[in-house]
Amino acid sequence: MAQENFKDKNLSETAQVEKEALSLISNDIKLADQQRPTENSNRRPVSYKERVKQAREEMYGDKSVPRVRYERRVGGSSHSRAYLKRDYSLYSDKAQLFFESHYESVNMSLIVSTLVIEAVGGPELAQKVSDEIEGEFRKLEQEMMTTLGELSRIAAEKGIPSEKQVPAYDHLRTYTPPVHTPHSVQFMTVTTLFDRIVSRCEGCWINQIMSADTKARITSSWSKKLKKFVTEIYQIRQEALKQARKAGFAKRAAAIDERVHREHANETLGKADVTTQATAKKPKDAANQTEAPATEAAVQSRTARTAKNKEPKSGDTATQSSASQPASQKDKSEKESGTKPQSRDAVTKSADTEAAKE
Repeated sequence: MAQENFKDKNLSETAQVEKEALSLISNDIKLADQQRPTENSNRRPVSYKERVKQAREEMYGDKSVPRVRYERRVGGSSHSRAYLKRDYSLYSDKAQLFFESHYESVNMSLIVSTLVIEAVGGPELAQKVSDEIEGEFRKLEQEMMTTLGELSRIAAEKGIPSEKQVPAYDHLRTYTPPVHTPHSVQFMTVTTLFDRIVSRCEGCWINQIMSADTKARITSSWSKKLKKFVTEIYQIRQEALKQARKAGFAKRAAAIDERVHREHANETLGKADVTTQATAKKPKDAANQTEAPATEAAVQSRTARTAKNKEPKSGDTATQSSASQPASQKDKSEKESGTKPQSRDAVTKSADTEAAKE
């Protein structure tokens, strides 16, 4: 009996614990329900753009998945352009110094004159500029080849063997420049021709068929020509940029103008509407008048126009002078001519004259 009472006591204690546990859980659930927002709560409406942005940001459930983001290109150095590497060797010191000093700037001018111009001003303008640059290179190359042929002829006339006309050099330098455009290869060709001219002149000087002054004069002249050519390439670049900006702005302005005309094509004011508005009467009641009151300047302008209209014209003055003539002269002229008066004023004046005679 005592054991059964003990079991009942244990069961009552367990039930009591479960009751307390359930009470605690229900209280927590009530607190959670109170903190959770209701469906009818005032929420800010989410726009379509915000939803698209949120969907893009939450494209992957795993935040560790790498994403590809758009990178803004600022300046020419941020764009990716194709280039080729080419081994390039120069022998003479003058040609090496010229190439090292000018290749980077010339290469950038050629990039702008072709790739950038095409992006800004269109392919037609880019092709036009490219043809102009190619023509300038071709002209310079032909002139340099003519000079090389003349130096070779002088050495042959002096009896110098062909293997002795061109000297060797002890500091051959090899470069690996990036070639971005076909014109960059042309510039390398021009520099090679300059290297050959210097080498031919120094070979003639070593073989004692050319003086030091003549050698210096020829090499210095070609160095100046090449530097001037580099400046001309830069000027072509600047002029092409101006034309490209104008062409780009003109296309953009034409597109905008066409769009505006298309959008407002049905909003033009007809001639009948203009006439109706011009002849519309003002309301008689001043209280119902919706127009703005006339300013003092407008009143003065109207007064001046009214006074101007009342001034007699030259034709009216002549009419008044003829009307002021004596009636007897008019009657006499009418009797002589045998014509009847045509106007009411003339009839009245003739009647007054006859009454006066009686």
